Amino acid sequence: ARAALLAGADPELRGEVESLLAQDASKMCTLDRPAWEGVAGLTTTDSAVTMVTPGTRLGPYEIEGLLGKGGMGEVWKARDSRLNRNVALKVLPQHLAKDARALARFDREAKAVAALSHANILVLYDVGADAGIHFVVTELLEGETLREQIARGPLPWRKAAEMGAAIAEGLAAAHSKGIVHQDIKPTNIFLT
Repeated sequence: ARAALLAGADPELRGEVESLLAQDASKMCTLDRPAWEGVAGLTTTDSAVTMVTPGTRLGPYEIEGLLGKGGMGEVWKARDSRLNRNVALKVLPQHLAKDARALARFDREAKAVAALSHANILVLYDVGADAGIHFVVTELLEGETLREQIARGPLPWRKAAEMGAAIAEGLAAAHSKGIVHQDIKPTNIFLT
Protein backbone atom coordinates (compact mmCIF):
# COMPACT_ATOMS: atom_id res chain seq x y z
CA ALA A 1 0.00 0.00 0.00
CA ARG A 2 2.88 2.39 0.80
CA ALA A 3 4.52 1.67 -2.55
CA ALA A 4 1.30 2.56 -4.38
CA LEU A 5 1.00 5.82 -2.45
CA LEU A 6 4.60 6.76 -3.20
CA ALA A 7 4.57 5.68 -6.86
CA GLY A 8 3.45 9.06 -8.19
CA ALA A 9 5.42 11.17 -5.71
CA ASP A 10 8.29 13.46 -6.61
CA PRO A 11 11.46 11.29 -6.66
CA GLU A 12 13.25 13.43 -4.07
CA LEU A 13 10.26 13.37 -1.72
CA ARG A 14 9.77 9.63 -2.32
CA GLY A 15 13.42 9.00 -1.42
CA GLU A 16 13.11 11.01 1.79
CA VAL A 17 9.90 9.21 2.83
CA GLU A 18 11.40 5.81 2.07
CA SER A 19 14.49 6.73 4.08
CA LEU A 20 12.37 7.73 7.07
CA LEU A 21 10.28 4.56 6.83
CA ALA A 22 13.42 2.43 6.70
CA GLN A 23 14.90 3.88 9.89
CA ASP A 24 15.04 1.67 12.93
CA ALA A 25 12.00 2.66 15.01
CA SER A 26 14.00 2.25 18.22
CA LYS A 27 16.23 5.13 17.14
CA MET A 28 13.29 7.46 16.60
CA CYS A 29 11.81 9.27 19.56
CA THR A 30 8.05 9.15 19.66
CA LEU A 31 5.78 11.52 21.46
CA ASP A 32 2.65 9.42 21.79
CA ARG A 33 1.21 11.88 24.29
CA PRO A 34 2.43 15.46 24.18
CA ALA A 35 3.12 17.35 27.38
CA TRP A 36 0.11 19.60 26.86
CA GLU A 37 -2.27 16.64 26.44
CA GLY A 38 -4.16 17.10 29.68
CA VAL A 39 -4.79 20.80 29.34
CA ALA A 40 -8.24 20.57 27.80
CA GLY A 41 -10.52 18.41 29.94
CA LEU A 42 -9.31 15.02 28.84
CA THR A 43 -10.30 12.11 31.05
CA THR A 44 -8.62 8.96 32.22
CA THR A 45 -9.85 5.65 33.56
CA ASP A 46 -7.34 5.77 36.41
CA SER A 47 -9.18 7.72 39.11
CA ALA A 48 -6.22 7.75 41.49
CA VAL A 49 -3.52 8.90 39.12
CA THR A 50 -1.29 10.72 41.58
CA MET A 51 -0.91 11.81 45.16
CA VAL A 52 -0.84 15.47 44.09
CA THR A 53 -3.42 17.93 45.40
CA PRO A 54 -3.63 21.72 45.50
CA GLY A 55 -1.04 23.00 47.98
CA THR A 56 1.39 20.12 47.36
CA ARG A 57 4.99 21.21 46.79
CA LEU A 58 7.19 19.38 44.32
CA GLY A 59 10.60 20.94 44.60
CA PRO A 60 10.15 24.67 43.99
CA TYR A 61 6.69 24.18 42.45
CA GLU A 62 3.50 24.73 44.45
CA ILE A 63 0.48 22.99 42.96
CA GLU A 64 -2.53 25.29 42.48
CA GLY A 65 -5.16 23.32 40.57
CA LEU A 66 -5.84 20.49 38.13
CA LEU A 67 -5.95 21.45 34.46
CA GLY A 68 -6.70 18.01 33.05
CA LYS A 69 -6.03 14.29 32.92
CA GLY A 70 -4.80 12.01 30.19
CA GLY A 71 -3.39 8.56 29.61
CA MET A 72 0.14 9.60 30.59
CA GLY A 73 -0.73 11.62 33.68
CA GLU A 74 -2.28 14.73 35.07
CA VAL A 75 -1.48 18.32 34.21
CA TRP A 76 -1.56 20.81 37.06
CA LYS A 77 -1.25 24.56 37.21
CA ALA A 78 1.64 25.34 39.53
CA ARG A 79 3.67 28.31 40.73
CA ASP A 80 7.44 28.32 40.31
CA SER A 81 8.67 29.95 43.53
CA ARG A 82 12.17 30.55 42.13
CA LEU A 83 11.12 32.53 39.08
CA ASN A 84 7.74 33.72 40.39
CA ARG A 85 5.76 32.48 37.38
CA ASN A 86 2.89 30.13 36.66
CA VAL A 87 3.74 26.88 34.90
CA ALA A 88 2.08 23.66 33.82
CA LEU A 89 3.34 20.61 35.68
CA LYS A 90 2.67 17.18 34.15
CA VAL A 91 2.80 14.35 36.68
CA LEU A 92 3.42 10.75 35.69
CA PRO A 93 0.82 8.42 37.26
CA GLN A 94 2.09 6.39 40.23
CA HIS A 95 1.51 3.05 38.52
CA LEU A 96 3.72 4.17 35.61
CA ALA A 97 6.36 5.70 37.90
CA LYS A 98 6.95 2.16 39.22
CA ASP A 99 7.39 0.76 35.70
CA ALA A 100 11.00 1.11 34.52
CA ARG A 101 10.01 1.15 30.83
CA ALA A 102 7.35 3.82 31.33
CA LEU A 103 9.74 5.91 33.41
CA ALA A 104 12.41 5.63 30.72
CA ARG A 105 9.86 6.67 28.08
CA PHE A 106 8.77 9.63 30.20
CA ASP A 107 12.40 10.72 30.52
CA ARG A 108 13.06 10.20 26.79
CA GLU A 109 10.03 12.29 25.85
CA ALA A 110 11.06 15.08 28.22
CA LYS A 111 14.53 15.17 26.67
CA ALA A 112 13.06 15.15 23.18
CA VAL A 113 10.76 18.09 23.89
CA ALA A 114 13.60 19.97 25.63
CA ALA A 115 15.70 19.61 22.46
CA LEU A 116 13.10 21.48 20.44
CA SER A 117 12.94 25.22 20.06
CA HIS A 118 10.07 26.45 17.93
CA ALA A 119 7.28 28.99 18.38
CA ASN A 120 4.65 26.30 17.69
CA ILE A 121 6.01 23.75 20.17
CA LEU A 122 5.46 23.84 23.92
CA VAL A 123 8.52 24.95 25.90
CA LEU A 124 9.81 22.51 28.52
CA TYR A 125 11.36 24.25 31.54
CA ASP A 126 12.28 21.44 33.92
CA VAL A 127 12.03 17.74 34.71
CA GLY A 128 12.28 16.22 38.14
CA ALA A 129 11.13 13.89 40.87
CA ASP A 130 10.14 14.58 44.46
CA ALA A 131 8.84 12.08 47.00
CA GLY A 132 8.56 9.45 44.27
CA ILE A 133 6.47 11.73 42.04
CA HIS A 134 7.98 12.22 38.57
CA PHE A 135 7.08 15.36 36.62
CA VAL A 136 7.89 17.70 33.76
CA VAL A 137 7.38 21.45 33.91
CA THR A 138 6.32 23.39 30.83
CA GLU A 139 5.10 26.82 29.93
CA LEU A 140 1.48 27.41 30.94
CA LEU A 141 -0.58 28.06 27.83
CA GLU A 142 -3.71 30.19 27.88
CA GLY A 143 -6.31 29.53 25.23
CA GLU A 144 -8.21 26.50 24.00
CA THR A 145 -7.78 23.33 22.01
CA LEU A 146 -8.52 23.15 18.31
CA ARG A 147 -11.31 20.72 19.21
CA GLU A 148 -12.99 23.33 21.41
CA GLN A 149 -12.79 25.92 18.62
CA ILE A 150 -14.14 23.52 15.99
CA ALA A 151 -17.05 22.61 18.28
CA ARG A 152 -18.30 26.19 17.97
CA GLY A 153 -18.62 25.83 14.20
CA PRO A 154 -16.67 25.72 10.97
CA LEU A 155 -13.51 27.78 10.66
CA PRO A 156 -13.06 30.28 7.85
CA TRP A 157 -10.83 28.73 5.19
CA ARG A 158 -8.05 31.29 5.65
CA LYS A 159 -7.88 30.70 9.42
CA ALA A 160 -7.90 26.91 8.89
CA ALA A 161 -5.07 27.22 6.34
CA GLU A 162 -3.02 29.40 8.72
CA MET A 163 -3.51 26.89 11.54
CA GLY A 164 -2.55 24.02 9.24
CA ALA A 165 0.63 25.82 8.22
CA ALA A 166 1.55 26.55 11.85
CA ILE A 167 0.97 22.90 12.81
CA ALA A 168 3.06 21.73 9.85
CA GLU A 169 5.89 24.10 10.83
CA GLY A 170 5.94 22.70 14.38
CA LEU A 171 5.89 19.11 13.12
CA ALA A 172 8.67 19.87 10.63
CA ALA A 173 10.81 21.25 13.47
CA ALA A 174 10.20 18.07 15.47
CA HIS A 175 10.89 15.84 12.45
CA SER A 176 14.17 17.65 11.84
CA LYS A 177 15.29 16.37 15.27
CA GLY A 178 14.12 12.80 14.56
CA ILE A 179 10.96 13.15 16.64
CA VAL A 180 7.71 11.71 15.32
CA HIS A 181 4.50 12.86 17.00
CA GLN A 182 2.09 9.94 16.73
CA ASP A 183 -1.01 11.50 18.20
CA ILE A 184 -1.90 14.62 16.22
CA LYS A 185 -5.56 15.39 16.77
CA PRO A 186 -7.63 18.47 17.64
CA THR A 187 -7.48 17.79 21.40
CA ASN A 188 -3.67 17.81 21.24
CA ILE A 189 -3.41 21.11 19.39
CA PHE A 190 -3.58 24.12 21.67
CA LEU A 191 -4.43 27.55 20.30
CA THR A 192 -3.09 30.58 22.15
